[in-house]
Order: sequence, then C-alpha cells, then structure tokens
Amino acid sequence: DTQLGINNTGIPSFEFNVDVDSAGYKLTFENTYQDLDSIKVYLNKELVKTEAGNINEILIPSATKSMFDIITVEAIKDNVVVATKQLNYYSSVDLNCDGVEDKNDVLYLQEQICNNLSKEEPLYYYLDINNDGVLDIADATYLLMYIDKKIDKPVAKQFKVTFVDGNGKPIKEILVNALEDAKIEDPTYEGYTFIGWDTDFTNVTSDLEVKPIYNEATVEYTVTFLNDVE
Repeated sequence: DTQLGINNTGIPSFEFNVDVDSAGYKLTFENTYQDLDSIKVYLNKELVKTEAGNINEILIPSATKSMFDIITVEAIKDNVVVATKQLNYYSSVDLNCDGVEDKNDVLYLQEQICNNLSKEEPLYYYLDINNDGVLDIADATYLLMYIDKKIDKPVAKQFKVTFVDGNGKPIKEILVNALEDAKIEDPTYEGYTFIGWDTDFTNVTSDLEVKPIYNEATVEYTVTFLNDVE
C-alpha cells in the first residue's frame, strides 16, 4: 500500500498517522488539541466524521474504503478552519480492500478480468498490475508472484497527462503517479491573457488531455492632443 501527497497547512503540529487494516482507516493524532471545537474528516471530498477537537483516534469503517482514497482532515475553531491536512492513499496490492495482501486479492483480480472491463473504466488501469496496458491473466500471475514473495512489489500506477496548445498541438507530456498532481508552468501566447486550464490535473486518476484557456488581451492606446499651431 502507498501513501502519497501529504499536504499540511495551518497549525504546524497538526499531524496524524494512518493505519489500514480490515476495519478501515484509523487516524491517530500525535497531539490532543484541547482548544479546537471539532475535527472533520472527509473521504473523497465527502464528510464522513465530525469529532470533538480533543479526540485521539478516528476510525473510518472499511465499508467506505476503496482502492484509491483522498483523506482530508480539518481542524475547526470558532466555525473557522484553522488547519487542514490531506493524505492520498492508493492500494496497489490489497485490491479487495480488506486490509490484507493475500491470495484473495488475486481471486478478486481474476473475477474482474473475467468481467471484461472496458478500457474506458478507470478501474481497468488500476488492475493492470504489470502496467503493460492490457488487463489479462498476466496481471493475476504477476500479483500472485508478488504475494508469494517471488518478485518485487508492483510499481506505482502512472497516467499520462498531455498538455496541448490552443490549436490542440502537444506541448508537454508528463507521467504522473496515481493520485499525484501534474505540474507545468503557465503558458504565454502573444495577444492573449492566460486564464487557466480546461481540466483539473490534481489527484490524477486517468490519462488526461489538458488545454489552456485564453482571453484576448486588452490593447490600450494613448491619444495625445496637440494645440493647433499656425
């Protein structure tokens, strides 16, 4: 299992650890925050828990856990968010999300292979364990060999983010690990002002094509009036 992309703002000491098992996610806070009104926990942007600010542990049940999750924790005081921390969790082996890496994960993978998933479904790419672009029995074999400790752990899942210009011509391609952000400098185009991108490329979960959005730049002219001189 992989934990990625920790982002912490606000209270420097607002820290927690995450343990994963068959019960779900267990968040253990390093300190007790007596002066907080509450702590809110979001799973994939949905509020799942609201607890007192002085709590030490929060459990997110396994029923809400999936192969890739974004856990966001907010510290609240006087109805204001005073600190926040985000942790992205990606399970590359525990496919059935029971907290154990075992042959039941191989059985789950075999079932999904038999279901003939479409390449249009994001799950297709996550289950392509050997990253060869094809979901087939070779992925189940790869996973079984890892569980039997015959090969190294599967590599992190990656997706291709393609940035194109206003005419659709590629300007940059980036391989991004699952649930991480792609990064690129804002483009410039003479006579236009860059507004943003047409697609969100944070917490990437699929291949993306991203286009810039421009507004035509305002051109200002100076008019100088001269006295009529004979």
